Amino acid sequence: MFTKAFFASERTRERGSHSPRLMRFSLSLVIALAGIGAFALVAFAALAWVRGSAVPLLPPPKTPGKPLSSAEIYDLTRSTVAVAGLAAGVFAAVYAYRKQRVEEAGSRRSDAEQLSTRYQDAADQLGNDKAAVRLAGVYGLSRLADDWPEQRQVCINVLCAYFRMHKESTAVSEGEQEVRSTIVDVLLDHLSPDHPTSWRGYEMSFRGSYIDLDFHLLDGPGEGFIDFSDAVFSGCRVVVSNPHGSAADVLNFKRATFRNGASVEIKGGWESGVIDFGGATLLDAKFDLTSLYLDGGDLGFVGASFNGANVYFSNAHFRSGQADFTKADFARGRVDFSHAQFHPGVARFAYANYGEAEVIFEDVEGEKPAGVPPAKWLPAVRNPPDDEAAYSTS
Repeated sequence: MFTKAFFASERTRERGSHSPRLMRFSLSLVIALAGIGAFALVAFAALAWVRGSAVPLLPPPKTPGKPLSSAEIYDLTRSTVAVAGLAAGVFAAVYAYRKQRVEEAGSRRSDAEQLSTRYQDAADQLGNDKAAVRLAGVYGLSRLADDWPEQRQVCINVLCAYFRMHKESTAVSEGEQEVRSTIVDVLLDHLSPDHPTSWRGYEMSFRGSYIDLDFHLLDGPGEGFIDFSDAVFSGCRVVVSNPHGSAADVLNFKRATFRNGASVEIKGGWESGVIDFGGATLLDAKFDLTSLYLDGGDLGFVGASFNGANVYFSNAHFRSGQADFTKADFARGRVDFSHAQFHPGVARFAYANYGEAEVIFEDVEGEKPAGVPPAKWLPAVRNPPDDEAAYSTS
């Protein structure tokens, strides 16, 4: 089910190719040693020939020489040994390097085979009929992802894929719900910057999922991509906080549906990243974005349908970045921007449809965003200084 045949074929191929490599390396060693011996003989003869001595293996020099004496043979032998020693040293260094490379390659193959086996075992556990075994598979795949950075994204993908397999119409047993809850806990726990092996920066896809479990991203989403597009949030709580204003990437809620009392809380300062609710449907849900500080990030509700939800942006500060409500449909419910601060060009309500929803812009500060009806825009009235009040009553 989870690429079992692929890993089996990989192990067979690696075992089959290991022995021929060793045979080729051993043959190369024998040839190299023979080459060094031949090199020593040639070096000896060449040195004797250069000195003008008679050597049967080489043509005579221009000036015929006399046969080698014992002292000359000793000197030539010593020179030959030095040259051969140098060549042997070079060979030894090359041999040691090659041997180390072979051992490292063998170690890597052994590690890869072990990791592949662990992956297959965890995948088999996830496909087991017993919830307890599937739970062990979740933890096994999590530990494997920690130990295998090269395939960490694959392990995360498998965990997310398992979570996505449950659809709204499928009954969930208590054991299966525990498995799904554990997957969420494992994934979110690894997004903590304090985790020994952080998974921040990786992609996590819950696209199209039925979500009835709480998601708490208390340290922000990290520099990764978390995809909730087309998901259905039912009766759960989603909390996204960025207390340190750390870098963020993408939280994608496009076309998601929030219903049955689902709750969404987005807090903290956002200097970067994207939180996108484009095309989402907000039914009987609660959105709490009070005191949100947007300072460079993007918050999108383009084409979103506010159809019964209570959404609070009170005391939010739209300083820089973009808060886009273009073509939003305020059909029913309550959307409260009271006491919010709007800097020029940050928020947009172009082509928004103001239906029966109660959209409130009371005691707001800053410049009226494009698309907000003048009748709804009620700026805060500051009390005049004491001397100005006294002058006005005189």
